[in-house]
Amino acid sequence: MEWMSADEWPDHCRTHLQSWTTRHCEIVTYRYTVIRPGYCPFCLWDEKIPKGHRMQDWIRTDGLRQHMEREHISCVQLSYN
Repeated sequence: MEWMSADEWPDHCRTHLQSWTTRHCEIVTYRYTVIRPGYCPFCLWDEKIPKGHRMQDWIRTDGLRQHMEREHISCVQLSYN
C-alpha cells in the first residue's frame, strides 16, 4: 500500500472505477471488522462528479444511509413530485 498526494488521488480513483465491472456498494464486515467499505451507488455511477468524490467510502451503514437520504433520495422525491 502506498500513500499518494491529493493530486494523484483522482487518477488512482479513475483506475478503480474503470476496472469495476460490477460496482459493489454495500459495507462488508466480519466479526466487527470492515472487510470492504461501502460506496454510494448514486455517486459511483455519476460520471459528472469528480472521481475522488465518486470513491467516497463509508465504514458505517448509518453514515452511508444518511448521505444517500440527504444528497440523493430527497432530490429524487422532489423531482418526482
